[in-house]
Amino acid sequence: MAGDSSLPGLIFRRKDENGKPKGYSFIALAEMLDINIAIFRDGIRRMIAKEKISVDKDGVISILNWDKYQSEYQRQKPYREGYKNRSNQSNALEGELSSPSTSSSSSILFSFSSLKWEGITKEKKEVWAAAYPACDIDLCLSQMAAWLEANPKKVKKNYRQFIVNWLSKEQQRGGMTKKGREVGNRPAGNMLPEFMKDAAAEHDRLKKAGKI
Repeated sequence: MAGDSSLPGLIFRRKDENGKPKGYSFIALAEMLDINIAIFRDGIRRMIAKEKISVDKDGVISILNWDKYQSEYQRQKPYREGYKNRSNQSNALEGELSSPSTSSSSSILFSFSSLKWEGITKEKKEVWAAAYPACDIDLCLSQMAAWLEANPKKVKKNYRQFIVNWLSKEQQRGGMTKKGREVGNRPAGNMLPEFMKDAAAEHDRLKKAGKI
């Protein structure tokens, strides 16, 4: 995500009217990555402690020593591409010799024939409802289905991320109710867990030390 960002080395949801990055909630990131929220938070704690990342008051994640990691990435790129080509050839051969595999039970799909979602469980809806309290989840899913039906050529590779991105934008716009708008207008920092209250101070310390 940091590599695809408009600001390399930063993971954030959007920029505000002043061009300042605003981060994702941890629940949203965990859902996008299909990781248990407790495991995700523990990983964040560990990476902050080891000065791998920092998180500011707006929830923006900075990858420390980004340029160093990118230099190593470019150095190893030819070797990875060679391995990837060999792996693809092997997988293609295995595919010809084996029966078609079924998709993971945790995957989310959209059927263009029935215009219905597949793989969305009650538990997933509860996670989304907690992460995006301003959104009516069922209504948003219906709106997404209508949009996909009207744009059949825009098939998504990752419907889980498509849904989370949609809900995130709807939350930021204020959702469907007055109460939702009040929640949606809160800064991203308010959605950070309790243990992250000191993260902004740590972020500032690392910035002053020239590590960001």
